[in-house]
Amino acid sequence: MHSSKIVFLQDESHIERHADALLSAPLLGLDTEFVRERTYWPIPGLLQIGNGETVWLLDPITLADSSLARNLVRDLLLQPGLTKILHSAGEDFEVLQRLGGALPRPLFDTQIAAALLGHPLQMRYETLAEELLGLEFPGGLGRNDWTRRPLPEPWIEYACNDVIGLPAMFDALTEGLERLERLDWLAQDCERAMARFGSEEPPVLRIKGAAALDDDSLERAARLAIWREARARERDLPRGFIAGDALLLELARRPATNIVEFSRTTPPHRIPGAALRAEMLDIVRADPTEFKRPSELVPLTPDQRARIKALQGWVRRRAEELRLEPAVLASRRDLTRLVQGAESDCLRGWRGQILAGIPL
Repeated sequence: MHSSKIVFLQDESHIERHADALLSAPLLGLDTEFVRERTYWPIPGLLQIGNGETVWLLDPITLADSSLARNLVRDLLLQPGLTKILHSAGEDFEVLQRLGGALPRPLFDTQIAAALLGHPLQMRYETLAEELLGLEFPGGLGRNDWTRRPLPEPWIEYACNDVIGLPAMFDALTEGLERLERLDWLAQDCERAMARFGSEEPPVLRIKGAAALDDDSLERAARLAIWREARARERDLPRGFIAGDALLLELARRPATNIVEFSRTTPPHRIPGAALRAEMLDIVRADPTEFKRPSELVPLTPDQRARIKALQGWVRRRAEELRLEPAVLASRRDLTRLVQGAESDCLRGWRGQILAGIPL
């Protein structure tokens, strides 16, 4: 690990001792470690906080019932004069909400900032640290059981490395964004990331293969998906533990009318318990509801595909002028929505100005 002081926050006396120093900082790097293999909600395992010299490791396991710890995290996230630096912050939003009941504002996402300077989209933290700072951080431990105690020394080193470089990255990226007058772009995109996190997409979009269903089958699949989402949240289980996509698709295509038919559903799937089977049968036997196929699941016509391809070429040329990856300006999904006559984020904010001449 690159040299830094490590402070463990494992009880309320630690929180009281370090809260003022944390809350008075102008900027802090944040990262989280969590476990989510057998639950719907992420189980926080560690919150890392760093200023470039010191790394504070807040233990959400030992502080699980501490209102003092929760209040500190909330205050850190909401402190207006404290910039929170995260890399690929969307992966941490849900954990931070569970720890502090808020999202980090103001936010500086180093992955977004790098993309606005022409770096590849979704650039890994380790790659960016090496490119910007010449620092080498080994990866590969993110999927460990972070609820384990005590944490092994290599895990602690890995966790600290995830925030050590963030303040220096902030300086380097800010300099580049200021030079190109794109700091406002970053502020808009960080707010957009948080807004997207707060907006839920229709659960049916989570069913792999749903686009191939006819309208009647898709309506049933949509009802089943809403039910599965509610049960998964309620029981704190992964969606697949409630009912797998393949089973939902099969029931949507060929709705069973009784338990015997349900049990004969082919090909074989993980069959839920009796209570869940009964609920699923009630759903597929119920009268259809008013339903509109989501635009993401509407098949494209040959003309629409051709228009999307033409728009991609136009966006690519515009991106080359700005030395950006085309998807930074507009993804294929953005362009598909435009061609279908739906609203798209790519025509809002700074992108709306850049793409003002797009030939729709």
